Amino acid sequence: MLRLPIICLICTLNCVVGWDYVNKFDERIDFSCPSGQAISFIHSVHHDYYEDRKWSLGCRSLVGKYVDCYWTRKEVRQCENTMKNNFDKPNTVRVPEGSVVKGVSSRHSNYFEDREYSWKICNLVDRYGR
Repeated sequence: MLRLPIICLICTLNCVVGWDYVNKFDERIDFSCPSGQAISFIHSVHHDYYEDRKWSLGCRSLVGKYVDCYWTRKEVRQCENTMKNNFDKPNTVRVPEGSVVKGVSSRHSNYFEDREYSWKICNLVDRYGR
């Protein structure tokens, strides 16, 4: 009879954490949380054949609200390299104090077998606009 509680726990974790992936291997990511929410968890799975990752991202409601959102570097044209990091380089994002991450955009290169990323950052203010 232990089987039912374990199944319920797995279903509960899946509903809370939401293990749906926002991309398939070798495909773009264009993800933003709904209004009033920010990214609350990030999980990825790597596959050696594709030399890529699938990403699972989740959002959670905020107590305050965000203003002045911006992309770290957003792609303007497909042929133009305007992402935050370059291929085969580290992807380091510094989120200023009092800010949240609302979205991510990414593309995969089969030539470099790597991803470039751009992050949507928003300044967080309390519910009174301070």
